[in-house]
Amino acid sequence: MKTKILSVLFLLCLVVSVSAAIRVEKVWQPKDDLAPLRARLSFVQFSLLSDTTERVNGFSVKTEGSAFNGETLLIQNSFGDIIGSARVVPGRDTTFLPTTLVLKAGEPAYLTLQVDRGTIMDAAYRGTIMGADIVALWANAVVSGVFPIMGTRYTENSSLRIGYLQAVGVDRSSQSQNITAGPNQILGSFWVNTSSVEGMQVYHLPVTFHTTNGDASQLRDVVAVDQNGATVAKAWGPRVCDTSSGRVVTFFFDAEKGGIVFPPGMTTTLFFKGNTTDAFRQGGTIALETDVAKWKMYGVTYGYESAISYAVSLMSATQFIHVPRLEVSITSPKYLQVGTGMAQVPVLNILFDATQSSEDIRVTELPILLVTVPQWGRDLSNLALLDGTVKIGEWSGNWPHEGGVARFRLGLGKGNGFVVPKGTAKTITVKVDVSPNAVGFYGVALGDFASIEAVSIQSGRVPALSVTFGYTIVLAQSGKG
Repeated sequence: MKTKILSVLFLLCLVVSVSAAIRVEKVWQPKDDLAPLRARLSFVQFSLLSDTTERVNGFSVKTEGSAFNGETLLIQNSFGDIIGSARVVPGRDTTFLPTTLVLKAGEPAYLTLQVDRGTIMDAAYRGTIMGADIVALWANAVVSGVFPIMGTRYTENSSLRIGYLQAVGVDRSSQSQNITAGPNQILGSFWVNTSSVEGMQVYHLPVTFHTTNGDASQLRDVVAVDQNGATVAKAWGPRVCDTSSGRVVTFFFDAEKGGIVFPPGMTTTLFFKGNTTDAFRQGGTIALETDVAKWKMYGVTYGYESAISYAVSLMSATQFIHVPRLEVSITSPKYLQVGTGMAQVPVLNILFDATQSSEDIRVTELPILLVTVPQWGRDLSNLALLDGTVKIGEWSGNWPHEGGVARFRLGLGKGNGFVVPKGTAKTITVKVDVSPNAVGFYGVALGDFASIEAVSIQSGRVPALSVTFGYTIVLAQSGKG
């Protein structure tokens, strides 16, 4: 009986081990070639597949050749992300590459072992062979596959000089620019300076969009254009990741009819443009970040991929997105004493602020509320709204009292309303006649029983409205005023 139980347990352990295995398989190996300085060279592509979700802790890589002197080994995934890297320590032939890779169950991961070459070569290494093989994979699961995974061999060469990026940067003089919510808006830019050896062609360029008060995933028609205005790449994506610090949205720019080509020995500015209408309905800010180490680029003449793991991340100038916008609030005091028997007494001031608007705003209707006790309904009359000294709205007939509350939806300026130019603010004053018989307290307010009707003049869009409803309590007393 004990033997049977042990046999069953052994079979269960065997099944678990097999089901949790990570399978490794060689996919592709480039042909033998020269190994110039400043090049990113691929040794081998391989795939990993697991039946369960597993974390890969790293790889052991054995290097061949004395030229591995401070070079950087890389593991890159199929998205172009570097998921592991390590510098080769002189005198050691095996290097451990830690990774951030998590294998999802049933989803193969395609990885490439590469090296970023340095800028200096000892003359003694010219013509020697350099190569790299994966000799182990480290994970908590059982690993199956044939090791070592052999990589190609390259011949050291210092006479072949290939192109490279000399510098990449941001024009800080364009900091804090204003754009609008609409099509074809400049979202940010970077400049690139290349060596004089050959032009460089970028075929994969990830850009992360940082926003406030907006959603970059709703950007549309995102493209990269050169300084002459020609579209050189269209974006695909976005890839959206929600992190503890907020949402991260990344677009990827791939080659468009020959790709993004930076001419040799020149500084080229790359602009990123898009439609911000849906992404910034209330306005906000946007800044672009690109990790240059994640760019993929080749020399136009010699065709070698450029070694750029040394490059840093750049943040573009911040762009402020303005939309048609109107902020409405009450600026008159909460409590006001007025005399009786007076005509056109100012009882409420309403501020219309378009200083942050991208367009002029026309206001066509306002909801005004007056409160009194029912039997005093005729104590206030001849309601009027004035833009400075110009009357833009009035109600001179019987007031629509219901239980002591009068609600007015005032059409302004005979339907044409009044205009608040962008970048400005104006105050509209509410005035009433106070009867000689008036006594006690009355309330005058910008009501919330209906919407403020407004339109953006240039686009015809409904502006973003931010309304702070408010009131003034009016005390009518004989002898005041």
